[in-house]
Amino acid sequence: IAFTNAVDLSRQLPNSHEAHACYATNLLEFMIGRDLDRTDRRVMQGVADLSLRDQLSIKEIVLSIVSSNTFRVRTLEYRSQP
Repeated sequence: IAFTNAVDLSRQLPNSHEAHACYATNLLEFMIGRDLDRTDRRVMQGVADLSLRDQLSIKEIVLSIVSSNTFRVRTLEYRSQP
């Protein structure tokens, strides 16, 4: 994003796919407690696209993530050890 000042940046961020993808990536990684794999990246891309298209609130983004199989279903590979 090219911007001239903070106000210009704040006007461009809501319409920036990169900003939505960055936010979705970081939130998803935090919520699942690990780096994203290939399947997770598809979920992240879907959340980012939906967030940008519908201008989702943080609550709606979180609900979108927790309803995904990436969040709800974990493989043995990712389960933490006791």
